[in-house]
Amino acid sequence: MDIQKVVIIGILFIICGLCFYNAINNEFNYKMINVNEVQIKVPYSNVSVINQTDHFSTYEDLENGIKIYVFDDDETTLNDVKEMFNFLTVRDINQMEVILIEDKKFSYNYSSSLNEYTYLNNSNNKNIFVVTKNKENMLNILKSMKINTTVDNVNDNYQEKIIQKTIKYHSTFF
Repeated sequence: MDIQKVVIIGILFIICGLCFYNAINNEFNYKMINVNEVQIKVPYSNVSVINQTDHFSTYEDLENGIKIYVFDDDETTLNDVKEMFNFLTVRDINQMEVILIEDKKFSYNYSSSLNEYTYLNNSNNKNIFVVTKNKENMLNILKSMKINTTVDNVNDNYQEKIIQKTIKYHSTFF
């Protein structure tokens, strides 16, 4: 009887140890990145954030199938018009035939034709667009996302806002 108790306790101890090891090891497989004042935890890779301009930054990890674009439309200038259109183009291409997925805490999209998950948000003039092929990566990104400024409510009309700013800086749109 005592041997059975010792064996059961030993097995439980080994299971707890393996769970703890897995949790710690899994945490080391991620890194925090800062994409235009938006902090996000992503799977570890050698990829780094590229600052296209002061207002537009990208993170494209092709190995893990993650692309993150952040365009800060606050105080943009004529020099940022190209980046605005780049952001809009990437967003529009990856939003074809999407269906809304509402998780317990998060809402994001899935495109069966592209087989990818997307997330789109505007908070404090930060237009955030995330694309990934893996649902778990999407959920991990959404759980870890922190915007370094005070978070406003989602602005549903952010596209119109970007277009208005573009028109403001480019006279040929009048």
